[in-house]
Amino acid sequence: MNQGRYRQGFIWQNNEWLDWYSKDIQHWLSHYGNSPLGANLLRQYTLVQWLSDVRPHPGFPATALGYQLAQVTSMIHADKPFRVFYTAQGGYDTHLGAPQRLAFLYEDLGSSLATCIAALKASGHWKETLIFVYSEFGRTIDENTNLGTDHGTAGLCLLLGDNHLVKKYMAHRPEVRFVKLRNELYLDYQIDFRALYQSIESGWLLS
Repeated sequence: MNQGRYRQGFIWQNNEWLDWYSKDIQHWLSHYGNSPLGANLLRQYTLVQWLSDVRPHPGFPATALGYQLAQVTSMIHADKPFRVFYTAQGGYDTHLGAPQRLAFLYEDLGSSLATCIAALKASGHWKETLIFVYSEFGRTIDENTNLGTDHGTAGLCLLLGDNHLVKKYMAHRPEVRFVKLRNELYLDYQIDFRALYQSIESGWLLS
């Protein structure tokens, strides 16, 4: 998320194809742009124009997450009119073979984020940027018989940014607690990541 000089709140999942606009659509817009559908298509077309010169920032890992963050970094550097960006890293449904898979995923996550942060610090954008990392579901603590983990009760959230931004949205840092279910220990979740996401999103777009 980047707090730039623009106030429009667009959210773009940056691995979508953006080259489907043809001359036929442009012609249609020129004749029917005043209709509700035409107005929506015109906004989409304007979005494509804003992104037409975006090229991935160099130096990122050659992975799906690295590519996404390279695109986001370029858009922030170019002061594109966006304030919220969404990227995704899959592969954490580790029911089997977790050690090998997690070694790659953690390296990818750490390297991609570190490269992004270094680039934003170098350009002076880091002080107005907050990175929120969350998982959509938790994992068990103990491994199963397949050297993996199963769906659990809680996960983690990471907030990365300048101190004043992190403190603003994470004033309460709960201690790690456990709960016993079916004679097994599980993480006890204390903060719903959706509530934290909502707080950040509303505060970011309304500030």
